[in-house]
Amino acid sequence: MIAKNLVLLSLLLAASPAFLSAETSDWPGYLGPTRDGRTTSWNGELAGATTVQFATLWRRPLGSGYSGVAVGGGRAFTMYSDGTSDVLEAMDTTTGRKLWTQKLAETLKGRGGAADGPTGTPTLAGNVVFALGPKGQMIAAQASTGKVLWQRNLVRELGANVPDWGVSSSPLVVGETVVILVGGEKHGTVCALAAADGETVWCAGDTATGYQSPMLLKVGDSEHLVVTSNTHLYGLDPESGKSRWSFLYEPKGGEGSSHPVTVGEDRLLIETEAGFKLLKIYPATQGVVVKQMWTSTQFKDSFAVPLAHGDALFGYRGSIFSCLDAGTGELNWQSRGPGEGEAVLIDDLIVTWGMDGKLRVVAPDARAYRELTSHQVLDRGSYTTPAYANGVLYVRNLEEIAAVRIAPASTRVSG
Repeated sequence: MIAKNLVLLSLLLAASPAFLSAETSDWPGYLGPTRDGRTTSWNGELAGATTVQFATLWRRPLGSGYSGVAVGGGRAFTMYSDGTSDVLEAMDTTTGRKLWTQKLAETLKGRGGAADGPTGTPTLAGNVVFALGPKGQMIAAQASTGKVLWQRNLVRELGANVPDWGVSSSPLVVGETVVILVGGEKHGTVCALAAADGETVWCAGDTATGYQSPMLLKVGDSEHLVVTSNTHLYGLDPESGKSRWSFLYEPKGGEGSSHPVTVGEDRLLIETEAGFKLLKIYPATQGVVVKQMWTSTQFKDSFAVPLAHGDALFGYRGSIFSCLDAGTGELNWQSRGPGEGEAVLIDDLIVTWGMDGKLRVVAPDARAYRELTSHQVLDRGSYTTPAYANGVLYVRNLEEIAAVRIAPASTRVSG
């Protein structure tokens, strides 16, 4: 029976690529296909667009939480608190109708002004969705039915650290493994589990983690697994967990929340105590070199991850939206519009999700802030990054979720 289940799960995973490229029309999990908030539009319809329009397709109640949305196969997945338990839900992308839910654990109550509910984002690979709840409960479920294929308690079994606001790391599927940050004393910083059955494949690192998530980076001709702890950036071999390089980055605060952003082909932007640092990571004769290029304090006091586009970086300083020169770190411009929020980049368009419940489209112009259009979606926004798939944006707050069609102004849309 065990062998039969492993074969079945392997087929489910094989239904689509385990790690999706930027060309995919799906949004497989945290910060999109490449974990940096960037993607391409459905059928390239937004490429080169100078005017766009919105139409709300559906809007429905949802429980409390900060979890992002994963989208694929006609389903959207997110986590929230139903008032008693933290749950993973699948919904129909066309109507928003609830398809199934799976309980993760009793609700982890918010503290320090934060709301109840999960903060991590589910990860979709083929017909399997992986979810890590705020108390360290990890499940793999069949995306179409919600059937639990395997589950593990990472706190009890791997000694995972539970930060003050709960486990927030989002799983990353790499090949036949699913990588999760553990940050505990028992097994280390990061572990890779077999996607097929949840068994531990390897663990690595010896420093604690807070609210970070793993990502992939191409260095020369090889792919590196980038893991952020509360003190270090690690570059690991994705298959074995063997260290290739490390960098002490001096994070801001005790429980780190920094997430590295790829800039071009060989650079990473990371938030530190001194401000955001741009690091160049490249192969050399004696191994991999990590070189600091510049530091800037222009991006700070925000949960939003900056976006990279060409020679410019776009991000928040509190409620101020800013643009930096990617080469020098110098400030290009600042604007009070669009106000505090989150942002993603679709083709050559920045889409922001404001705390006022509005979606706005901003041109990625390095010379000045240019807002193209806006659309009121919900009564209020949130610190949850929007998801985008197949021409539709998915936004949520602590009470509702909505799907909004975005298209060139010349396209007929209905809501």
